[in-house]
Amino acid sequence: SGGRAVGPISDHYDGEADYVHRLSMRWPRHIVVCLAQVIRYVSRAGIKTGDPGQDLRKARWWIERAIRLHDEHVGESGCDQ
Repeated sequence: SGGRAVGPISDHYDGEADYVHRLSMRWPRHIVVCLAQVIRYVSRAGIKTGDPGQDLRKARWWIERAIRLHDEHVGESGCDQ
């Protein structure tokens, strides 16, 4: 969407897929989606937007969502970690 052309994974996402893969072996999908977003925003904090605080606030929102989902599903398969 405008800007520079990048390969399949741009520099600010390097290594992210490995973390998501590890998370998917331990957590249910609805939690993995949230945690993947946390990794995304923390790993690129300030690089894409120029404002690290904006990306870190977005990461905080996703981790708080993961906590809420975890708390709602405690005791279900894979959520009682």
